[in-house]
Amino acid sequence: MPVEVSPRRGLGELQPDAAPLLIDTRFARWRLVVYGLIALVSLGYLAHVYIGLPWWTRAHRPFTLAWRALRGIAPDGAEPQWREAFHRLHAALNRTAGEVVFESGIDRFVAAQPRFEHLRDDLVTFFEQSRREFFSQQPTARAERAWLIGFCRRCRDAERGSA
Repeated sequence: MPVEVSPRRGLGELQPDAAPLLIDTRFARWRLVVYGLIALVSLGYLAHVYIGLPWWTRAHRPFTLAWRALRGIAPDGAEPQWREAFHRLHAALNRTAGEVVFESGIDRFVAAQPRFEHLRDDLVTFFEQSRREFFSQQPTARAERAWLIGFCRRCRDAERGSA
């Protein structure tokens, strides 16, 4: 049989629910924000290391930069442009070797950079053309200019490991 509700108190044995105890969650929320920031910084670092740096490094390889500069020069371009092309290729060789490369140092360069082994004869030809360009009175022939562009492309491919 149900218990009678007392009219004096209004509800008898039934009482209104007590308000729940409030728990301070500020610390948990701050900890969650800190974990989120740490995760965000970690993801940014990983993206930089595994995406940004390899992309930037590939785009700034010595022969890649030289190739970008040379491919825009027409074979019948002005003499100063071709002199600059030789300068760029010499600079790319020097940066790749980590030292100044002379004709007598081709074998040492190829030994230190084996991916350029198949270009040894082209390197000899390049240094011969370079000597004519800088120390001879005759300008570089049109065919030699076309060869120079192709040589730079082959060096870029070797640098990338695709040749």
